[in-house]
Amino acid sequence: MTTKEFYIAALQREARAFAAVARQHPGPSSPLIPTCPGWNLTDLLLHLGRTQRFVTARLRNRDNGPVPGPGETGFLSLEPQWLEWQQTGKAPGDIPVPPGLVNWFEEGAAGLAAALEEVDPAAPIWSFRGDSQIPAEFFQRQMSVEAALHRWDAQNALPGHTPDPVEPELAYAGLNLLFGFLPMRRKNFQGPPAAGETYHFHRTDGEGEWLLTFNGNELDIKPIHAKGDVAIRGTASDLLLFLWRRIPVERLEVFGKAELAGRYFELLPAI
Repeated sequence: MTTKEFYIAALQREARAFAAVARQHPGPSSPLIPTCPGWNLTDLLLHLGRTQRFVTARLRNRDNGPVPGPGETGFLSLEPQWLEWQQTGKAPGDIPVPPGLVNWFEEGAAGLAAALEEVDPAAPIWSFRGDSQIPAEFFQRQMSVEAALHRWDAQNALPGHTPDPVEPELAYAGLNLLFGFLPMRRKNFQGPPAAGETYHFHRTDGEGEWLLTFNGNELDIKPIHAKGDVAIRGTASDLLLFLWRRIPVERLEVFGKAELAGRYFELLPAI
């Protein structure tokens, strides 16, 4: 059951697993992350750590307006050299992840878990952009799912290591979260016009079916069982990883017009 406690436990579990990857990498350099082009493991850790501390600041200052603002960095509590890496997005790849930076990440994850615990899921919190307020429950889901995806990225970067799947119910929550904002992304995307293409996504390890219909620059999503031009079936984890461009469609079952599977990513902007 996806309660507040479920999401916080998932966040803590995924953060521990991510930190373990950063600590166990034995090489003299920070490995590149194949699923996050241009980033190494240090970059990924800085990205996730910054996002977690940013959300913590939102949660703990919800009564005093949107914080932090553009360009603010005090909430990060980073050493100057690490802050430069974070701001430029160019951490050195010829050294391992600094142990102190892993400690910083763990402290930030613990702070986020504590902040989420303190807040009612229905409490209004400033959004990432700071131009509207959304229920704290959004951040419970978003931050636990993001931690799981980036933990997968980190594990996938280790030579000879098979990354652990995303926990089924967390992956299902991530799918619902993703399908909640895709229609707006399609509407604002200046991509190729759609011609009524329909995609049926079917979860095989529990509840979850969705029919996506593309028309013009519109995307309609219904959580129903219905025949689409193409059907894509897999576990909640594999569906989530595919839709976030982590794994190829060949890892899933595809029925119908298989050629449309590739077109899916032409109809939506990169995420």
